[in-house]
Amino acid sequence: MSLRSMLWALNEAPTGKDATAKVILIALGDYANPDGTGAYPSLATLSRIAEVSRRTVQYKLRLLERSGAIRHGDQRLASYLPGNHRPTVWDLNLRTTRHRAEDTTVTGADPAPVDVHRDAASAVQGCNHSPVDMQHGAHEPYNPTNNPGERLPHRRRRPTMSGIGDWRPDSAHHALATTLGLDCDAEFAKFRDRCLSSAQVSADWDASFRNWLRRGLELNLTVKARHPSGHAHTHTWKCTHVLALLRRDEENATPDGLAVTLAKLLNTGITGIQALQRLGLPTDDDLSTP
Repeated sequence: MSLRSMLWALNEAPTGKDATAKVILIALGDYANPDGTGAYPSLATLSRIAEVSRRTVQYKLRLLERSGAIRHGDQRLASYLPGNHRPTVWDLNLRTTRHRAEDTTVTGADPAPVDVHRDAASAVQGCNHSPVDMQHGAHEPYNPTNNPGERLPHRRRRPTMSGIGDWRPDSAHHALATTLGLDCDAEFAKFRDRCLSSAQVSADWDASFRNWLRRGLELNLTVKARHPSGHAHTHTWKCTHVLALLRRDEENATPDGLAVTLAKLLNTGITGIQALQRLGLPTDDDLSTP
């Protein structure tokens, strides 16, 4: 989850006043890394969030790409998913704003071509650009809030990609797996083998594994959590599942009404997410936030 990306999508991104495109862009920011890269939710997920058809989602993604708000990212991030279920990886272009992309919004036409053979004097006479505009170049519209003499900051380097190495899930991943009703250890074993066999690299392994859990549940490719004995587990106010969902440990476990009620709901067979939603508590999005 990238709060910076979501705020950018909400307030600054060039969405051409298209409400559906804005919702889809905010959803991409929710799945992106902190720098706006590596978002690859499925079309089904975006369709559910925006409450539109998959075809509409595809159309809005093309419009957002045309506006400069998003671009294709490192497709290797999704290489662990089956080819027929592999979504497109998107990077959010956080440097693009409505002012900088005013000629390429999602509802507008392509920008007019620039005749690079005209000299500067004829260019100034033949259009409405001022000499100050010309200092910014044909591909960067003049923004009156910027000082023309001020040097633009260097583009931030892309994060370093690395192999999985000795990376392991932390307590937040175990809590998320419990919320989704999954076996975290079994899922990590599958995740690690897939990454090693395909030479998978990532800039944020924490986010990659969270996406693995979510996408695996959506595609029904995950291992459901089971009690070590192989028998059905009876949840109690102090079992590990209830403690993980309530973010408690054994030291501060308390048989209060919340813990007892949560255990009863889990014993009915519903998932952790459903139980938390019935109690009005935060679900997986909050549990997966670093």
